[in-house]
Amino acid sequence: MSSPVCDLNIILELKKAILPVILTSLFGLGVWLIQNTLQTKGKELEYKIALFKELTQLFLDYRTAIVVKLEYTVIKNERIEQFDLSSEDYFKLQEKLKQLAPSLFEKQQKFDEIHNKLLTTLVLAEQIFGPRIGQDIIIFREKVIMLNFNDHIQIYEDFKQILDPNFILQKDKIDYEIIEFKLAVIEYYNRYQDVIIKNIQKEIFK
Repeated sequence: MSSPVCDLNIILELKKAILPVILTSLFGLGVWLIQNTLQTKGKELEYKIALFKELTQLFLDYRTAIVVKLEYTVIKNERIEQFDLSSEDYFKLQEKLKQLAPSLFEKQQKFDEIHNKLLTTLVLAEQIFGPRIGQDIIIFREKVIMLNFNDHIQIYEDFKQILDPNFILQKDKIDYEIIEFKLAVIEYYNRYQDVIIKNIQKEIFK
């Protein structure tokens, strides 16, 4: 039967032998956890940057698409009085517009696709970038995406009245002012989308 002193020495020797193994294992686990965290954060950052790039491009695409749609609507409204509301005349109007502005006619047909893609990406951005960006996106939807044609006319009128308080918009003459009309809308859109872009940049690179 071994003595207690002998047993204690054996235990101490075992501890000496095992301790480096345990420390090495713990160190290895710590390194793995750090690397895994960095990889996860790295992938998350990569995803956020990719989403940001896609959203920025969609903002540009949407702004271009809405300007095309507005110009097309102006041309359509000028000629719609020549036709009644029957389906036959509606198709005649479409053909007339296709002849008058073939490029606009083709481009404006892509509006719904871009519009829907932007909405989907904005929902995703809300989830990924958190409540602060989410609030900016809610404002963008209300102030930009929900606008109808008359709202855009009002944007133009407000734009002109800043330059000339006595300006009175003649809606039947809007076609003569189409360039200024588009510039007013672009400036208005930029005001809201730039807030989202700047705040996402802060979120990514904080």
